Amino acid sequence: MKLYSYVVRHDTGFAPNPFWGYCTLATCKPGIRQSAQAGDWVVGTGSVRTVGSGMLVYAIQVAEVLPLECYFSDSRFEAKKPIVGGTPRQCCGDNMYFKDDRGEWKWIPSAYHRKQAEKERDIKGRNVLIARHFYYFGGHAVEVPSEYSDLIVVRGYKYKHNPDAVRSFLGWLETSFKPGIHGSPYDNPGCASC
Repeated sequence: MKLYSYVVRHDTGFAPNPFWGYCTLATCKPGIRQSAQAGDWVVGTGSVRTVGSGMLVYAIQVAEVLPLECYFSDSRFEAKKPIVGGTPRQCCGDNMYFKDDRGEWKWIPSAYHRKQAEKERDIKGRNVLIARHFYYFGGHAVEVPSEYSDLIVVRGYKYKHNPDAVRSFLGWLETSFKPGIHGSPYDNPGCASC
C-alpha cells in the first residue's frame, strides 16, 4: 500500500469529485492516476491561496482503477458526466472522456476543463481512481497534525513515505472522522445545496 500526497490548487468538486456515492479522481494528476493501485491512498492538502497549507482537503482509499474509456461507459458513473448549465454538482462532473468509433479521444463539454492542454494531460493519466471509502472536507478542511507534516508536499506529489507514519496517519484519520462528505468544495460552495 502506498500513500500519494499532493496539493489541491483548485477545489471545485471536479478533481476530486466526491459526489454521487463515489469519490473519483479522473482528471489532473496524471502521474498518480497512472501508478496508483487498489488499496493505495491519495491525500490532497490545501494551498496557501485556498484553505491553507497543511490542511486536509480529502483522502481516498482507492478501491478500483478503471481506464478512462471504461469509466465513461460504466452505468454506475452516469451521474458524474458533466452538464454545463446544470446544478453545481452536475457542472463539476468528471466523467467526460470517451473514444469515438475510430478510437479517437473526444470529450463532453465541461465547465472546468476546456483547453486542449488540459485534455492532453487528463488523457495522459489513462485511469480513473475510484473510492467508496473516502473523507472529503473541501472548504471545511481540517488541520493535519504536525507529527504528519512529512506526508505533506508543497508542489508535485510524493509517494515515498515512512510506512509507520502512513499507518499512524490513517489511524488518526479513521478514528477522528467518519467517512463521507464533511464540507462543500472551497471554490464551489453551491455544491452543498444540491
